[in-house]
Amino acid sequence: MYVQHNSLDKNRPHQPDRDLTLFESTTLARQGKPLNILQRQMLKNAWEDQKYEDIAEVIYSSPALKFAESIISAKQGKTLNSLQRDILKGAWEDRKYEDIAEAIHCSEGHIKDVAASLWQQLSEELGERVGKKNFKAVLERRMQNAEDLPPHWREKQKTEPTKQHLDWGDAPDVSTFYGRNQELTTLEQWIVQDRCRLVTLQGMGGIGKTALAAKLAELVQDKFEGLIWRSLHNAPFLEETLPTLLQSLSSEPSDHLPSSCDRRILLLLEWLRASRCLLVLDGAESILQSGERTGCYREGYEGYSQLFLCIGKSNHQSCLLLTTREKPEGLAAEEGETLPVRCLQLKGMQFEAAREILRAKGTFCGTDEEWRALIDYYGGNPLALKIVAAGIQELFDGNLSEFLEYLRQGILVFDELWNLLDQQFNRLPTLEREIMCWLSRNGKPVGIPQLQEKIFLSGSGANLPEALRTLRQRSLIENTSDGFTLQPMVMEYMTKRILAR
Repeated sequence: MYVQHNSLDKNRPHQPDRDLTLFESTTLARQGKPLNILQRQMLKNAWEDQKYEDIAEVIYSSPALKFAESIISAKQGKTLNSLQRDILKGAWEDRKYEDIAEAIHCSEGHIKDVAASLWQQLSEELGERVGKKNFKAVLERRMQNAEDLPPHWREKQKTEPTKQHLDWGDAPDVSTFYGRNQELTTLEQWIVQDRCRLVTLQGMGGIGKTALAAKLAELVQDKFEGLIWRSLHNAPFLEETLPTLLQSLSSEPSDHLPSSCDRRILLLLEWLRASRCLLVLDGAESILQSGERTGCYREGYEGYSQLFLCIGKSNHQSCLLLTTREKPEGLAAEEGETLPVRCLQLKGMQFEAAREILRAKGTFCGTDEEWRALIDYYGGNPLALKIVAAGIQELFDGNLSEFLEYLRQGILVFDELWNLLDQQFNRLPTLEREIMCWLSRNGKPVGIPQLQEKIFLSGSGANLPEALRTLRQRSLIENTSDGFTLQPMVMEYMTKRILAR
């Protein structure tokens, strides 16, 4: 007869310990050997009506414990048997030898003998005395600092190739990539040399954040033992994202993971300490609110704040690369030029790289001045330039002069470009929208005092400096020597939007 854990008859009068022992005896007779700690724990928790994910939370092995198993396996030339694993796990959970022996129906003397052999092997390999009391502390310390490993283990790591785990998810193909050499150099310095724990790549839509992140990851992947790329564009809840990260890192099935997000974040940090991994989360603006508070998390997505701050503040050897149109709340306070949390504000492409993007779309006819006028008008935005390039080819046979003439008259509007700017504008708080409308109507650069005077009339000028700062971060306004103004492309969009009201 097959018995499920939720079908055990606990409603009848019983003595819990005796009845549980009956089930253990039945299992013992069936498998012909004593139950190990894992089996006993599962029976006990099933008897208490705990869910499988809660059982897994209790018995899940940390990477440091798996590291200990690998050391002993290498030392003895074979994998650990079930008794050795039970002893290691029992010691990891600070259980007495007596309790371990009782759990697996073995004599305490035999448990101590096998444990003594395990501690001796660990002591010889790690070059320091290891025993039951300090076993956990030693392994966790050694896992956090590779330089703290004994010399022969460091040499072993150098000479033996590390099995690299690459999980590219839906990262884009960047075999064709233009420019961004300075940005790539800066990011590589931060992530590889400076060993930053969290780097934010911020910029307006279409500016090339995703492509730059993918190219960077491709260039530095050999500096990491693991690489995981995940998209946040469809706004997955943290409860969906964490299991995919943990499964990719540990190869454990999802039903073996802790049930709570707090425990899963702590487990993720253990893995980020255990191995050097590059995590890329693309499109973080999707989990942020649009409207009055810039960078505020959407309802139900607040757990991401805990994840980002834990990765940024906690000591580990990995890095999280975050791409976003808006900086998530709480990160700015942790950032600094010499701190392990940093942000790169991504601007438009430089002239030559932008021209290469256009030329990849087809043949164009124009002077250097016309090329520069076109690129400057669209702020060097790669996506905007690709959209416009297709229109120039189809409508003007690649003639830049004819296109620019229509552009000066404000005649041309491309739907894809309009939609791109619509997405950005609709996310803005009321004050930032008001500033952009006023700059559009004015048509010329405006200093802060004049803006302050105009905006104060509406009663919302107190937050003007912060609003200007965030608009600059979004690359929607520019700060010239004469004051603040809109980019030409954004100016055209705002003018048509106001007229369309």
